Amino acid sequence: MEDHLDRFVHSAGQMRLDIGKTRDELRIIIQELQRSNGIPDSGIRITLTGGYSPDGYSLARPNLIITQQPLQVTVKEDLPRSMRLITWPHQRQMADVKTIDYLMAIWLQPQIRDSGADDVLYYREGFISECPRSNFFIVTPNDTIVTPYRHILKGITRLKVLEIAASRYPGRAAGPAYGRAKDREGGVYYEYD
Repeated sequence: MEDHLDRFVHSAGQMRLDIGKTRDELRIIIQELQRSNGIPDSGIRITLTGGYSPDGYSLARPNLIITQQPLQVTVKEDLPRSMRLITWPHQRQMADVKTIDYLMAIWLQPQIRDSGADDVLYYREGFISECPRSNFFIVTPNDTIVTPYRHILKGITRLKVLEIAASRYPGRAAGPAYGRAKDREGGVYYEYD
């Protein structure tokens, strides 16, 4: 939960929206929601809006909305090894901020479907960046994990993948801009700028 709260607090700060609750208060509200609904294993969505604007544009006191849904985890033995992607030139505005702005992805849905693809992979200036709801990784034959560093939303799954890579290849974690982690067998992860 802490990684999600970190990203939520960061995003609210970047958007200059006052959450109106401390991290501890948010944690308590989420735990109470799970207890009250009797759904301990669930998806939690925390949404912070600009509030009820008097003119439909200016910021007001933000609205904090926390919703919960049961998780439907299905484990299949025959999961596909890959996803089919189309590419599209696009850069999300304020890419490091978690938002509900999926305008481009929604607009591209017919093209994604007609192409027989599962999703779209954005790129800009010749560099791949991310999919609308997920980060992008390439794993090379020599165990190199390649993933963008900037101009993306640094997702929680991405964070966990890089943590696992750093633990697998100890002592060589990625630096603040980009980096490599390597072990004796030559495995590497790399974040490109």
